Amino acid sequence: MFKKILVASALILGCPSITFAYSFYLGPGVAYEDIRGGGADYNGIGPRIIAGYGGIFRDSMYLAGEVFGEPRSITLQNTQSSTGVNLKARYSYGASLVPGYDIDGTLMAYGRLGISYVRFDKMNATRNGCQLGLGLEYRLNEVWSARGEYDYIAYSSVADVSPRDNQILVSVLYHFVF
Repeated sequence: MFKKILVASALILGCPSITFAYSFYLGPGVAYEDIRGGGADYNGIGPRIIAGYGGIFRDSMYLAGEVFGEPRSITLQNTQSSTGVNLKARYSYGASLVPGYDIDGTLMAYGRLGISYVRFDKMNATRNGCQLGLGLEYRLNEVWSARGEYDYIAYSSVADVSPRDNQILVSVLYHFVF
């Protein structure tokens, strides 16, 4: 009996935590964005869909690959510059690596390094940018989690302006546990 308990304990302790075990995940989010550059300022809210694959390795380290799409952005404020630059975002999409640290099995801190593309509707231009971010993910149960994060995106130049985007994102994710 003692041998069975030791074997079962070794198996349980040797396996990664079920809370952030490797899995595919998918979910909706809402992003608030503030894009500025050259005297122009655009504030909007956009629905977002997120898909990824990630999990824990080496006890507490986390790594995921993720893609997102924001099919449209709803304008809250749009200020055109005196030179005619208008940074209204029509849609955006991107991909990123998400390294993290599992704090206690239910809470994870993570960073984001990726590339994002945005369509500036009034400028008739699509630009790419480097995406950096920080966030927290809380595991609600074995399959659902909630996230909050801040992202900074530096887009390539459009009309001699280098747009910078500050985003706040809130999302809920479903993890497919097989």
